[in-house]
Amino acid sequence: MPRPPRFLKPRSLPGDRPENPTALLVESEDPLRALFRRILELAGYRVLEARDTGDAISMLSRSPGSVELVFAELTGPGVLGRGGLRERIPRGVKLLLTVRGESDDPARVLEDGTTFVVTNPLRGDALGSKLRELRSK
Repeated sequence: MPRPPRFLKPRSLPGDRPENPTALLVESEDPLRALFRRILELAGYRVLEARDTGDAISMLSRSPGSVELVFAELTGPGVLGRGGLRERIPRGVKLLLTVRGESDDPARVLEDGTTFVVTNPLRGDALGSKLRELRSK
């Protein structure tokens, strides 16, 4: 079988490199998960995917030390509260939460050095900027 021309081969994304940090993306909706995956990869992360917090908690417990960032929606089921995802994230793993609304000021109380918040709908490169900031910390 003939090989495709070189210009048709897919480019590798920055997140394809094994030395890059790994992010665990928690999102139930396929289109949003695909979009956020692409953004995380462009920011230089390797990406693991979980459809819900139960899957995310299971993945974190099966592979301790391999995930550096968990990305989830603040109001997602099982993110906050007793036994929730935020409570079960291993020490040293950053948690980036999206919060819907015009202002993320009320959610800022969650920011504690390991938990960070970005407002959704995202404007411009807000998410990319936050991801680059977290990679440098």
